[in-house]
Amino acid sequence: GGRGAARPRQGIFSKDLPPEAAALLDTIAGPESGGEYNVRYGGPHGRQYFQDYAQHPHIQERITSGPNRGETSGAAGRYQFIYPTWQRVAAKLGLQDFSPRSQDQAAWYLAQERYNNTTGRDLLSDLRSGDARSLPGIGRALSGEWASLEGGAQPTMPGGRFANTYLT
Repeated sequence: GGRGAARPRQGIFSKDLPPEAAALLDTIAGPESGGEYNVRYGGPHGRQYFQDYAQHPHIQERITSGPNRGETSGAAGRYQFIYPTWQRVAAKLGLQDFSPRSQDQAAWYLAQERYNNTTGRDLLSDLRSGDARSLPGIGRALSGEWASLEGGAQPTMPGGRFANTYLT
C-alpha cells in the first residue's frame, strides 16, 4: 500500500518533460501562480499580468502582507521566479526568453537542483518510485525555492495536500 503514480498533466507547456515532472510542476504552480504563465506579484489581489514573454518582467512591487511585509518582490511567471534566480538558471540553460516553455524548463531544472542539494538524491528517481509516503518530504525539500510548500516562508500547501495534489 501507499504507492501511487503521477498522472500526466495538461497544464504545462513543455510536453517533452517526463510525466512526473509535469505533475510536480503543476503541483508547484497551483499555489504559486494559479497555474498562469503571465502572472507577476503585485496589485490589489496579489497579482498582476504581463503580455510580453521576451524577458522576465523584473518589476518590483511592495509586499503588503505576510512575513515579508514591507519588502518588495519581483516574482513572475507560473513558478514565481525572482529575477536573480531567473537570470542564473536562464544563463545556465541558455534560455533566450521568458516563454512558457522556458519557464517550465527552468522550473524543472531548479526543482532538480534544489532537491539534490537538499537531499543528495535524484528528484526524478524519487518521483518515479511511486511511494506516496515520500511525497511530503519532496515538497518540504523544495520549500526553500517555493515558499507556498510546507516548510516555506508562506506555506499554503502542507505535505499531505502536496502528495494528494501531485497524485491527482
